[in-house]
Amino acid sequence: SNQVKNVATPTDDQDAATKNYVDSNINSFSGSYNDLTDTPTMYTQAQVDELINNLRDELGNQIDNDGDGFSEDGGDCNDNNSNIYPGANEIANNGIDEDCNGSDLEETPSIDYGGKYWAIINADHDTYRDGTPIPQVTGNTEWSNLTTGAWRYVDPNNQSLGRFYNYYAIKGVHDNDASTPDKEFAPSGWHVPTDEEWTSLESAIGGSPGSKMASNSGWVSGAGAGNNQENNNSSGFNGKPYGYISAGGSHDGWGQFAIFWTYTAGTIDFTYTGNEAIYRYIYYDNDNLIRNHWDKKFGFSVRLIKD
Repeated sequence: SNQVKNVATPTDDQDAATKNYVDSNINSFSGSYNDLTDTPTMYTQAQVDELINNLRDELGNQIDNDGDGFSEDGGDCNDNNSNIYPGANEIANNGIDEDCNGSDLEETPSIDYGGKYWAIINADHDTYRDGTPIPQVTGNTEWSNLTTGAWRYVDPNNQSLGRFYNYYAIKGVHDNDASTPDKEFAPSGWHVPTDEEWTSLESAIGGSPGSKMASNSGWVSGAGAGNNQENNNSSGFNGKPYGYISAGGSHDGWGQFAIFWTYTAGTIDFTYTGNEAIYRYIYYDNDNLIRNHWDKKFGFSVRLIKD
């Protein structure tokens, strides 16, 4: 039978290359190459080069070159810069897309409190992370009967003020089928802070944080956020006194409360029935960041924290 003998290292595109030569090149890369038993036992130099280049490109996209935890295949839009990766803190209008979302604009402005970036505006979206709609529910009776996620405008006549969400939305409960996985409420790179993360925020701001976290207008006059409110918001958190939606669907507490869900279900005592979740609030007549629990049907504002 015909055999190829004494084949030197190929140098020209049309030179023949043995299977052993090709295998030795492939084995110099980390990774694997599929079974070669159905392929020819002889290759041209051009075929070898093409194969090696394809392998190099494929493997290179899976390697985290800059050590930020993301490869090109993992969404890193600049794998030579460790400050650029999905979920990175975006510096607006500097010509660099730090968080790889296709925009140089910081869509959710945030501040670093104790090493964690917190949004300084309320969540205001109407879909879960995967695009599934979160229903708008405006009727009080319908709201009071909900056991799935929903939202309502703070003010239907001024939609720029944002939305309230019930706790079911926070947990991603999008239907009443217990076998269906819950959705993610927050956009990619963010999550709803737990009760413990709110405690860390309180410590980072320090002192009696109520007025430090409150907006500097809109409060009823009182001893907390409502006292000399023009001096509020030294932290930049800017909690607005929009009140809340009660379990019965009514809008109450305007000018008195800025209330935010935590991600933590439960109570602050030992009375948990399965229907409560923990929240934090700023109050017009108290200068603390107050911790309490209420029925999951209530509608509160939501702040997000970066992963």
